[in-house]
Amino acid sequence: MSGNKPKQFMLENVPFKEWGYLAGLRTALEVKGENVSEAVLAGISGDCFRFHFSPELLLEGAFVYPENPLRVACSRLGYDYQYTYDQPADQSLENMKTALAHGGVPMVSFWSTMPEPPSDWDLLVGYDDDAGTLSLRTCDDEVRSYTREEFMERWMEESVTLEGPDDGPEYASRVLFVLDGHNGHEDWRGLFLEALRKALKLLRIESIQYTGRAFYSGFAAYRALAEHLGEELPADYASYPPEKIEELVQIYRAKRQKYHDADSEAQRQQALEELSKVELFRYGEWNCFPLGLLARSRKTAFDFLAEAAKLFKGRDNLVISDAAAHYYVACDLLGKLRWVHPSNTESWSPREDRLDSDDPKLRAKAFKNLASERKKSAELVSEILGQEQRALELLESVTDVQD
Repeated sequence: MSGNKPKQFMLENVPFKEWGYLAGLRTALEVKGENVSEAVLAGISGDCFRFHFSPELLLEGAFVYPENPLRVACSRLGYDYQYTYDQPADQSLENMKTALAHGGVPMVSFWSTMPEPPSDWDLLVGYDDDAGTLSLRTCDDEVRSYTREEFMERWMEESVTLEGPDDGPEYASRVLFVLDGHNGHEDWRGLFLEALRKALKLLRIESIQYTGRAFYSGFAAYRALAEHLGEELPADYASYPPEKIEELVQIYRAKRQKYHDADSEAQRQQALEELSKVELFRYGEWNCFPLGLLARSRKTAFDFLAEAAKLFKGRDNLVISDAAAHYYVACDLLGKLRWVHPSNTESWSPREDRLDSDDPKLRAKAFKNLASERKKSAELVSEILGQEQRALELLESVTDVQD
């Protein structure tokens, strides 16, 4: 990064930013004067068709990225960008401020203050070197001012990089993305066709190795999830005495607290793996942010396909609209799954009768219904798989999509 910068700089009237990396990119593009919906960004990057699952790592499939969605989206849209992490702190901070002063839009990956998932992306919108402050646009509809020390304390923590399995580490410190200049892109119909091709590929890949761990992908992930939900419970679990259940609850809560108290990403990963193994509770663990994020991505897939259909005429328009309709049904089924799938935690799950509920009556209800609700959940997962498979069959028939 070269070029002098002023001692103070502030972007005015920065648009609203929702939670997430693609929401951050959408806002950055709007600062640049381009209006691209989050659904379109999720479609052209393939992010809304991403689904990975491991019965041994129940919470971590949500953070498996075949390709970095920010890199893919920017490349498809013809934008230059910078992407760095683990760089010297002072150098990275100066690069970020210089980029902002010279027309770039910097985003930083922070470990989230939310219980989970672990990171969000905030936009740097201003700085004051004399006062030693930085101003960031956050997802809670405000511009927050940080002292340099406050900012660096958060930015020094490891957070998600979004990098693909062969492109970089899963987590790093001082993750910085800068949206730069625009070089133009192909016509929108071409962009959408390439997005449909990417969707077909992502849904058909059966497995992926990510940071040395194996995950099921796409349709195979749905089948693995249904199989996980069909596992036999311990024969005597329904007759566990209250003290046995209380012992399991305390073990589970201790593991979850270990996750929240972790000081490094290695400790967080270890805690996540332990959470996936707690007796009985492993059967409710997936109904938190992994299910919530899957439901969100499929709603985005529906929005993307509905938008894509507008660029096509005749039969192709009808085919893509029909595919979108299948995703609409899948979204409805995912909404039902969030209420039927057993749950351990109130974070991201709408259920009150959780396996770790403070209310003994709600907890007893959750344990009593564990077997029947897992069976119903497996049936819903199979229905969701069927909807996505039918959507895929339709998308395969779109003119030129196979080229």
